[in-house]
Amino acid sequence: MQQLGIAEYLDIGLVALALYAVIVWLQRARAGLAVAGGLLLVIAYLVARELRLELTAWLFQGVFAVFLIVLVVVLQGDLRRLFERVALLGSGGGGSRHAGDESLEVLSTTVFELAARRCGALIVLPGADPVERYVDGGERLDGRLSRSLLMSLFDPGSMGHDGAVVIRGDRVTQFAAHLPLSANFREIQTRGTRHSAALGMSETTDALCIAVSEERGEVSIAHEGRLEQVESIEELNERILEHGRRHGKEGRAANRWATWSRSWPQAVLALALSIGLWQLFISGTKLTQKTLSVPVLVDNIDEGFEVDSIEPGKVEVELTGLRRDLYLLDPTAIQVRLDASLVALGRRTFYLSSDDVQHPPNLTIRNISPNRINLDVAATSPAAPAAPKN
Repeated sequence: MQQLGIAEYLDIGLVALALYAVIVWLQRARAGLAVAGGLLLVIAYLVARELRLELTAWLFQGVFAVFLIVLVVVLQGDLRRLFERVALLGSGGGGSRHAGDESLEVLSTTVFELAARRCGALIVLPGADPVERYVDGGERLDGRLSRSLLMSLFDPGSMGHDGAVVIRGDRVTQFAAHLPLSANFREIQTRGTRHSAALGMSETTDALCIAVSEERGEVSIAHEGRLEQVESIEELNERILEHGRRHGKEGRAANRWATWSRSWPQAVLALALSIGLWQLFISGTKLTQKTLSVPVLVDNIDEGFEVDSIEPGKVEVELTGLRRDLYLLDPTAIQVRLDASLVALGRRTFYLSSDDVQHPPNLTIRNISPNRINLDVAATSPAAPAAPKN
């Protein structure tokens, strides 16, 4: 790579950061197969264009355009969430409020009491992502978190029994809400609609969802697209505290290093891609020179002569072209071919020009050194004229 300045390093770093965000987002969106298919299309298109397969390149170009449209339609929800997170970063918002120790104890104890009574329940603890867009219906509420409030909201005879409750800090902000359902039947297995809604919300946002099964009397949590059963009040307390530390405003800075340490392979991949793209599309588009040592080949010599020696046998050919074209250049594609048809008329000294150099059309011959070639020729038949005396 050429010597870079501060602007170039900043350019590569910003692109690497953007690529890192896209890679992490694609992993969370579970779009790996779709992206792999898109990359195959891009590679096929580039190969077809490089081989001058015009019809094939045109076809892949059209297919790739359609693929991008389909990908945007399929991943529109994930794209929307990505832009929302970018907006939250820009505004400095998005942190969730922590529940106090007393409220946390009330929440965990009440959840397991509901499980013991076989009363179904669904509770949403938002993280950094806004959840309002994905919560349908329900009633607004600004009540202090308490056992009596939760027991009444999830009472089988209440109107909000089958809905979800949203809790921010020590306040119940909404009840009787409906959440998006998950289609991940492998994770849901034989669980019911509450677990499907909890999992769906965890796939859509970074919220922690608590689901209580009225059939089994079990407590489960859904987070980051995974459903896990919780066995005790203490375990539930720890998971809620961990969720608060991870997504609370004061905990996000301390948690960044752990996030980066877990995702260093993605960061390395993003940096490598950024350097490769810069080399290909920025550095690779700059004109530069390259010098090759090329043997001199003799063509069109009369059948009555043979070449004993060529002086010099190699010449230095200086080429001009795009950096990427010179980098990918096959040296055997450059040939110096001397037209020796005038040997029969007595010529032994020839001068090379760019017309005597075979090279790819995207490159230009800048100089040939030396450009004077002397041939030592011997006659192979009596009819051939002798070499002139110097």
